[in-house]
Amino acid sequence: MRMTLIAVLTCTIVFASQDASSADNPKSAGLTKAEATLVASRFFANEIAIEGAVAEPAQRGDFWVFPVKFGYANSVARDPILVNRFTGQVSWAGLTEHNARLGRSKAGTPK
Repeated sequence: MRMTLIAVLTCTIVFASQDASSADNPKSAGLTKAEATLVASRFFANEIAIEGAVAEPAQRGDFWVFPVKFGYANSVARDPILVNRFTGQVSWAGLTEHNARLGRSKAGTPK
């Protein structure tokens, strides 16, 4: 009986300390929608730099997924911008093709 009580108390302490450490680190829950929108908008402005915008995001797994809209007609690109909720890293599968069409190198500067 005593060993069972010790085991239960040990588990309780371990789980309580894990909860406290995640409460101390608000980023453990990931980026909020507003934070991810800011990150995606900055990426769009700096890397894509053409008339358009990011649309309303959806959360899928570890990512915030942002449709990319171009031009006055708001045509939606095939590939969305992805923002990792936990690392904040941004990726867009269409970046290489977009830069090639505009005559940019990988760094996004004119050739």
